[in-house]
Amino acid sequence: MNHYFAVTFRGLERVAATEIEQIRGCRVAEVAYRRVAFSFSGKPARLLSLRTVDDLFLTVGQWAEIGHTRSALDSLRRAATETDLQPAAALCGRLRYLPERPDVSLTVNFIGKRNYNTAEIKQALAAGFAHSHPWHFDRPDSEAQLNVRLFIEHQQALVGVRLAGSPLWRRPYRATTLPGALKPPVAAALVRLAGRPRTDLLLDPYCGSGTILAEASGLGWAVSGGDVDSQAVQTARQTMLACGATGPVARWDAAALPLPDASVDGLVSNLPWGHQVERPDSLPPLLAEIGRVVKPGGRVVLLTEQPQALAIPGFRRLEGFEISLAGKRPTVVVYG
Repeated sequence: MNHYFAVTFRGLERVAATEIEQIRGCRVAEVAYRRVAFSFSGKPARLLSLRTVDDLFLTVGQWAEIGHTRSALDSLRRAATETDLQPAAALCGRLRYLPERPDVSLTVNFIGKRNYNTAEIKQALAAGFAHSHPWHFDRPDSEAQLNVRLFIEHQQALVGVRLAGSPLWRRPYRATTLPGALKPPVAAALVRLAGRPRTDLLLDPYCGSGTILAEASGLGWAVSGGDVDSQAVQTARQTMLACGATGPVARWDAAALPLPDASVDGLVSNLPWGHQVERPDSLPPLLAEIGRVVKPGGRVVLLTEQPQALAIPGFRRLEGFEISLAGKRPTVVVYG
């Protein structure tokens, strides 16, 4: 039985925990700020299929009494000295090639004010780990074969080694994206909120780079999408091709969708307020179109900065919650 923690976006921890629990052998122990801690009795490679998490780590230590003063740097160095990274490296080495003396990057996150900074924490960790590991520490993440991540919350620290060679959010299909494109784990979380697919059709009327379409296809949906911007349509088609997804992507006006009534089973979209949607009086026609094309009983999941302005004819709001994304706090709203 190994212990892990997954990193996700603030507000999406519950969605990530639900996905983790659906893997046989996983047992969630804690859902906390931006992370989910769990145990797993199966083969670690199975965890690499998680879609709603930003990154995934094998837990190697839980350190206590990490204060806010500079004396905490000595505590961190001592704790790192006493932490054995070799078992975690050996497990990762069974999933991919690792050199005998790997380059190691360090990632640090902490909550609250402290009298020391991230760079100083990394220096303390590198000095401590290097005392018992003849490896190369504090290298750039793009050049490292291992990553060690430290979370400090109050006086507790959680330490882990990244299971994969790179963060899970880096999907192979993201060769081309547009500014403001959703990170794949966020798109996957939105799609999961739309329910479990069978052979159902999911629509993204503002598809942008096609990330939602790619994630929905990976989760088993048949997909269709479009955008008013011709470059977005081209990029979304490239994304679909790169991930092996099939389905039409068209250039259209989302306020006048060329689709029959009740023709899609679910709709998921990141509404582009301030860009394609500029005037408040343009909102009712858009929402009317959503209500028209989605079948009764279907789910609609929208990411928006104007949740108070949404009302979809024939649908009721089931839930809404804020997430943290690119320095903003948009709201995920689910209708059914």
